[in-house]
Amino acid sequence: MKGENFPEKSNIDELRRKGDIDALNKALQNSDDNMRIKAAAALSVLASMNVGDRSSVPYLNNALVDNNEKIRELAAGALSSLARIGIGYGTSVPLLNKALQDSNRITRLNASAALRNLAEIGVGSKSSIPFLNEALRDDDEIVRLYSAQALLAIAELEIGDKSSIPYLNMALEDNNKKVRAYAAATLFELAKIKIGDKSSIPYLNKLLEEDNKNIKMYAASALGQLAEMKIADESSRKLLWDLFSKDNDEDVKGVAAAAGVYVMLALGALEDYYRRRMEEERYGKGNKK
Repeated sequence: MKGENFPEKSNIDELRRKGDIDALNKALQNSDDNMRIKAAAALSVLASMNVGDRSSVPYLNNALVDNNEKIRELAAGALSSLARIGIGYGTSVPLLNKALQDSNRITRLNASAALRNLAEIGVGSKSSIPFLNEALRDDDEIVRLYSAQALLAIAELEIGDKSSIPYLNMALEDNNKKVRAYAAATLFELAKIKIGDKSSIPYLNKLLEEDNKNIKMYAASALGQLAEMKIADESSRKLLWDLFSKDNDEDVKGVAAAAGVYVMLALGALEDYYRRRMEEERYGKGNKK
């Protein structure tokens, strides 16, 4: 920018050491690509060390649409690190949504992490959901993981959309067990705000038979929450009973038992169960009238 006094390239490292945020922000406007790269990298490093200021956000937002892909990558990373220390604004969200479609893998990874971190500090938007849905299909498993985590964080703000369900169902079969776990947790949170569909049940049922404790607990919780919406299937009932009766972990057994009760209620089976028990108590087994 003409008339502006930008720092010299050789000064960027010194500015980072001093934590001179204002000067680094200004350097992000320099016409020299290498200067902007070094400034964005310095802001990202400082934020990762818990040093940052809200004044950087508009400069980093501008850097998200820079023609240089390295600058976009670093800007998304800096916004992610700032959000992790509680600094972030909704103005970054539409730009990060677009960054999820960037051809650069690291930019997509940083953008998904930034959207997750922003949602975790209460800055989440429904506008991100279609972009995060598509990111669940990304070739990179870390992008898929961070996108699942972002959808979960947004759902925890009671923001969600039914369009996520087929993408989350697909994510329940992901090769990465953490993606599967977060997808199940997101379906649970969505069901809490009355967003759910019976199509998720076969995928969640399959997760009940996994070895991973968290996956089993999230899947059982999601099935129980769906059942509270009167979305249930007989196929879940036996699997939840098997999980309760055979699993060695008390936490898993407790979640499976609670989910099983909700499934039975949704199917109208709990009333029949207690009626049979009362008849057995009154007349004895094999002597029902």
